[in-house]
Amino acid sequence: MSAFGVGGTNVHVVLEQPPGTASTPEPSANGRPQLIVLSARSAAALDAARIRLAAHLREHPTARLEDIAYSLQLGRRAFDYRSSIVARDTGQALAKLESGASGIDNREARRRANGAVVFMFPGQGAQYPGMGQDLFQHEPVFRQHIERCAAVLKPLMTDDLISLLYPTDVTAQTKQRLMSTIAAQPAIFSVEYALANLWMSWGIKPTAMIGHSIGEFVAAVIAGVFSLEDALKLVAARGRLMQELPAGAMLAVRLPEPDVLPLLTQSLNLAAVNGPGLCVVAGPFAAVDELEKSLTARDVVTRRLHTSHAFHSAMVEPVVEPLRRCLREVALSAPRIPYVSCVTGEWIRPEQATSPDYWARHAREPVRFADGIATAGASENTILIEVGPGTSLSTLATQAMRGRKVPVVSSMQDSAGERDDRDCLLDAVGRAWTHGALPDWAALHDGSPQRVPLPTYPFERSRYWIDAPKIDRGPVSAAVAAVTTVAAAADAPNHLKFRTKV
Repeated sequence: MSAFGVGGTNVHVVLEQPPGTASTPEPSANGRPQLIVLSARSAAALDAARIRLAAHLREHPTARLEDIAYSLQLGRRAFDYRSSIVARDTGQALAKLESGASGIDNREARRRANGAVVFMFPGQGAQYPGMGQDLFQHEPVFRQHIERCAAVLKPLMTDDLISLLYPTDVTAQTKQRLMSTIAAQPAIFSVEYALANLWMSWGIKPTAMIGHSIGEFVAAVIAGVFSLEDALKLVAARGRLMQELPAGAMLAVRLPEPDVLPLLTQSLNLAAVNGPGLCVVAGPFAAVDELEKSLTARDVVTRRLHTSHAFHSAMVEPVVEPLRRCLREVALSAPRIPYVSCVTGEWIRPEQATSPDYWARHAREPVRFADGIATAGASENTILIEVGPGTSLSTLATQAMRGRKVPVVSSMQDSAGERDDRDCLLDAVGRAWTHGALPDWAALHDGSPQRVPLPTYPFERSRYWIDAPKIDRGPVSAAVAAVTTVAAAADAPNHLKFRTKV
């Protein structure tokens, strides 16, 4: 191809066929899920893009889904309206695309782009056998950090962490082992730490964090307050000391804090304020039983929590001094990433994070999650991501937001076996992206994906016609205007009209 210009501006371009791409096996053979993302400038264009992609998949049923996902993630600009699906093969992707799942109006998402991602770490009670097992088997980053935690905990625990988390056979006995405080706290800490590192390896890094009870220890490690090794030693000691305490009970009460405080007796304590109208009371079995009966008679909704001890109550006081002695042997640093204290409900201060007394009394003081999540999610330029098993904090955060437009995303399911953990997590990445998070798309692929041709953007073509001006300047002007209008209407419709005014 040649172009000849004046003054030596000749240009000659030689075109040839591009090199062929190497053939690779279909990723669906190993069942790896893929995240398909679509975006457009309007809801109508997003629907059109979905229809076009579905037609493409129908015409190319043997296309590699990983190549399609990769091309959409890295080869398309992200617009205001977004949607995402997770699929394991082209057939599943086609079915989901044709179901017409609605997109997200991303006018909020554009405002949140490069905004605050807040990691939320749940506490004891969210754990279950098999939590994150699919991630342990198929995600090297997750497995690496679980194995690292297991190596540190090996001399500190009776049970092997990996056998505890992923038993070959889930029985009542294996469930009970994981429910015991001595095992539950190190187990849930390790899963949350590994999951946080997996999120960060995919480019979703927290600008702030909040942890519920033991979850605050995970936030502190990510923030650099503790080393991982020191934190695991403290968590194991905390679980062991609490396991040795007399058993107790915890009761969730559907009342605001001012209404709960008068109900407390010398043996009952406020253990948590989880929402504007949801508190937890803890104490000896007999006292909790009596309170439960009294509230039921008043038609107040209550729920007994599945815990072995009365955490965050006076019954925990005996562990405070032993924990303080352990903490005096640990190096504490000021946090490099801000996080919210579940003791105060405010941003942690350096003098608190580096105080052995703060961490020693952490197990005794009530958890002020409602205040904390209000602090962490004060700006609508925030995406709240629950990093741990279950959806308990996502539910509490949604209630605490009271209708504000702060998106809440959960990473994992409430129990094992409902869905593949990888499907759940990729779905969470997709939802975070629809709200403005910026993943490292290349990091989501461990194979050799290739860019492939896909349907182009569905432009919404609109016709803009300039009508003849209405001018009343006598018979001559009216005649000229009429002639101009007739000439314009007879001209080609895709050209703008130039009129001569008289």
